Amino acid sequence: GKASKSWRALRVAGRFKLPAFDKIDDPQKIDAVFEDLKEGANGDDDDANAEDDAPDAEAPEDTRPIIVFGPAGVGKSTLIRRLQDAQRGIFKTVVRHTTRPAADGETDGEDFHFVSAQAFNQLRDGDRLVEHSERGGVSYGTSTKVVDAIVDNDKVPVIELDMEAARFAKDMDFSARYVLVKPSSAEALSARLSKAGKDDDAIKAIVDKLPEQLDEDSTAEVYDISVVNDEEEVAGKELMSFVYRKEGEEGTNGDVAMGEGDSAEV
Repeated sequence: GKASKSWRALRVAGRFKLPAFDKIDDPQKIDAVFEDLKEGANGDDDDANAEDDAPDAEAPEDTRPIIVFGPAGVGKSTLIRRLQDAQRGIFKTVVRHTTRPAADGETDGEDFHFVSAQAFNQLRDGDRLVEHSERGGVSYGTSTKVVDAIVDNDKVPVIELDMEAARFAKDMDFSARYVLVKPSSAEALSARLSKAGKDDDAIKAIVDKLPEQLDEDSTAEVYDISVVNDEEEVAGKELMSFVYRKEGEEGTNGDVAMGEGDSAEV
C-alpha cells in the first residue's frame, strides 16, 4: 500500500513540480503532496499570487539570491517590501523553517514553515539548509529547496536574516549578494525601536549588542555592501541601485561594481 501511494505521489509531482516534495518532512507521511495548494501559503514552490506571475519590471542582471541582514529592528523587512513593491513580480521572499509553534495570527508557509524538531534535523543533517541556528531552544533555518523553487519560477530569492545567520551562510560559501542594513548610530536605532513600541529593556538589549555585531573587522568579510537605514526612502534607493548594478558599472559611491570578496559602504 505504501509503495502504491508513493508511486502515485511521484506521478502527481511529475505532472506538476518536483519542489512540492519539500513539503514532505516525514517520509512515512506523504499526505502533503496530495493536498490542494493554498494560494500565497506554500513558500517552497508555486506560491506566487496572480500579480507576481506576470512581472511588470525587468530582472536584475545578477539574479543570485539577495541576503538582507542586520541587527534586530533596523528595518530589514521594510526595505525588502520597498524593493518588491518597486519591481513587482521580480523578487520573492524566502520563507524559513522553524521548530517553534505558530503564534497567533501566523500562517504556515507565509510567516514560517512550522515543522517538528525531527523534520528540521532531517533537513539539517541532509545538508538541505543554507543556514541554521538555535535561539532559546528553537531552531531556525533556510531550506535550499525553497530557494531553488523560487529560482525555478524565474524569480530572485530574497532572504532576511539576522547577523549570525548571515555569517553562517557566508561561511558555508552560499552564493548570494549580502546586504548589511544598519543604523547610523545607537541613538538612531533606539529611536526607531521606541517608535515601534519596544519597551526600554528590549531596546537596551538590542542596542547593547550593536558594537559587537557591527564591528567592521568581523562584518567586512560578510557583506558586499552596507546600507544605512535612517531614511527608508533613501535606503530603499541605495538597495535598488546595488541590486540593479550592472557588471563594471559604477555605484552610487563611485566604486565599480563589486566582485566576490569586495566590499563598500553607501
